[in-house]
Amino acid sequence: MAELTSGGLNQLRIGRVEQGRIEVGAPRSKFMLGGLWTTGNWSLSATATRYGEFTVLFDAVETTPTRDQTFCAEWTLDLAATYEMGQWDFSIGGDNVLDAYPDEAIYQNSTFGQLPYSASSPFGFNGRFMYARMGYRW
Repeated sequence: MAELTSGGLNQLRIGRVEQGRIEVGAPRSKFMLGGLWTTGNWSLSATATRYGEFTVLFDAVETTPTRDQTFCAEWTLDLAATYEMGQWDFSIGGDNVLDAYPDEAIYQNSTFGQLPYSASSPFGFNGRFMYARMGYRW
């Protein structure tokens, strides 16, 4: 042990914030339930996803974790409808159609109000995304 200490190998290599990213910075659970229904030329799909809670550690000093924040679990819902006509298919859909957002970051962690949501959110922080798509198969 003395050799390690004299060589500086007993120093902290990974700080508290980085340890938090590894240990609690991502949800421990993710649950997905999806379905596809097809009839004639139509197909409809739905996927509900639940992301578990996660924690972001901010303060580098272990004795003052005042900026640490735990974000609640959240559900999102994706829907799509596709119509096939010969070699063409036409789709409309939406990701996160219920417009779910993660919890807002506390003021000190939001760059003083400039970025209200954590960049660590597993499903983003842009809300609903709607789309239309056209495809051709040959």
